[in-house]
Amino acid sequence: MQSGVQEAKRGLGAKDLVTTGVCIALYFVFMMVGSMLFAPNPVLTFLMPAGAALLTGPAYLLLIARVPKHGPLIIEAVVMFVTGMYWLWSVFLVVLGIVGDLIAGAGGFRSKTLNIASLLAFSLNPLGSYLMLWLDPAGYSTYLV
Repeated sequence: MQSGVQEAKRGLGAKDLVTTGVCIALYFVFMMVGSMLFAPNPVLTFLMPAGAALLTGPAYLLLIARVPKHGPLIIEAVVMFVTGMYWLWSVFLVVLGIVGDLIAGAGGFRSKTLNIASLLAFSLNPLGSYLMLWLDPAGYSTYLV
């Protein structure tokens, strides 16, 4: 009986998945708002990751606090991945989702410092689209057209 209770604490239950879904929805809305404020302006577009991170931070940290397990941050990255971001941004999302999960998990999802470090690492994901622009401007333009 004891091992069944421990297993339930380890895996993601229905309540955890619902909480994850709500936090991802909040994250997605705040990411869109942060992106709308910065991304369309050519002067401010490179500040979009910072602006979006300021708005999405509370939703991200709420997710870590409410579901202190491995998995929800990766689910968040996969959901953002399937929303149709640029391919390199999508790669950054998944990789930094795993990195963020590992950083927060190193502190048992209870360390404020590591949770904020996890947020900072995950918040670098929009740089994937800018990396495409810097490495191959012509290919980036072709991709957009």
